Amino acid sequence: MNREKIGEALRQKRKAKKMKQKDVADLLDLSVATISAMERGQAVKLEKYEQYAVAMGLGEQLFGIESEAKKKEHEIKQKLLQIEK
Repeated sequence: MNREKIGEALRQKRKAKKMKQKDVADLLDLSVATISAMERGQAVKLEKYEQYAVAMGLGEQLFGIESEAKKKEHEIKQKLLQIEK
């Protein structure tokens, strides 16, 4: 997926959450200019795109990054499977 499509997905998710760019910038400790640049698909470090995606719940969908909650859920399910054996 290219940066423009990622940026558009991030923008749509932010708007669906009724958040302003400033809200996301404050949450991620980034500037509003950086958030705006990412949403437009501009050249920003990939790590920042990943950080934004994870914060919006899109980390796994856009980058294959599991959220911590999903990792814990997976670990618990694996333990339950072992107990059931």
